[in-house]
Amino acid sequence: MTGLAEIGYENYSEPIPLLGGFLENLYQYWWDDYSSVGDYVDFYIDGFSREELAGMSKEFVSLGADGAEDREVDAFLRRMNANYRLGSGSGRALLCEVGKRVEELADGAVPKVFDWMVSSALTNLRPVGGDDLQAGRPRTVYRANTQLVGPEAYPPGLAAVIDLRRVDETAAVPHPLATTPGYRGVPMFDPSSGLESAAGAIALEDQYIDWLDRHRSGIAEALRAVAATDGDVLVCCSAGKDRTGIVSALLARHWGDSIDAVGEDYAASAVGLVDRFARERAASVDPEATAIAQRCVPEIMTTVIDHVERRWGSVDAYLRAIGLQDDEIARL
Repeated sequence: MTGLAEIGYENYSEPIPLLGGFLENLYQYWWDDYSSVGDYVDFYIDGFSREELAGMSKEFVSLGADGAEDREVDAFLRRMNANYRLGSGSGRALLCEVGKRVEELADGAVPKVFDWMVSSALTNLRPVGGDDLQAGRPRTVYRANTQLVGPEAYPPGLAAVIDLRRVDETAAVPHPLATTPGYRGVPMFDPSSGLESAAGAIALEDQYIDWLDRHRSGIAEALRAVAATDGDVLVCCSAGKDRTGIVSALLARHWGDSIDAVGEDYAASAVGLVDRFARERAASVDPEATAIAQRCVPEIMTTVIDHVERRWGSVDAYLRAIGLQDDEIARL
């Protein structure tokens, strides 16, 4: 008996969660535009770390496909809903192509970038709070996601780019403006905390509220970077919704935006992230967790700002509590 005979759609999340998630989504219509299954692997693994790819490669080896009969391989793929043209050994060829490409990527091969994945525009770029909120201010602070775009996709003349992503994220997907003089990596998540958020913080508003204390040093450093910049600033993370959302909400409320307007600005990210969210759902091995992470409604951020003002009295008081000086707050 091989591992293939014991794994199907209902239980793959234990022995082969990463590879299984890929195979579950290997519908013919998903990759009709790709020249090979290997190309589809390159598309699918967008955002995977080298460690995850190495794990996916080990999962493939654990299947023991080399020692299985063709009928076992085909039966396994059918159980996984991998609706490829099976028969006459094609299932084995498909699985071997997947394993080969995953191994190459785990060993450092550069994934192929498809032209349609490279946009000429950032999907989640806008001024914090909208143009009117920042009218007359000495600088404009923009918020955005990070994706494969050219420099022309960004507002001209940026004096600073404040990237809130973790070091492993920026290594896996370098920011398009990473080589410019104003780029700064300012990871919001404090690595010394050991956790991104408390285990009991499930809902997004609870996670964000946890971040206010747990990652106060990263939040403070990001805001200091804004205050220290003479000129326009871009604040970004991966999706431009969560970490960027916290920093943006604090700035907007400090500038005098209403709590409701802060919530609406947060929720505006939902439109720009529609395609990204669809890809994430398709690749997810934990649909419930993905649904929680993708929530993007005004009430999430209004709850967070309400918490700030009930606990600390005001956003400015919170900024002082996390270490910003009055002159730094004034320069925001």
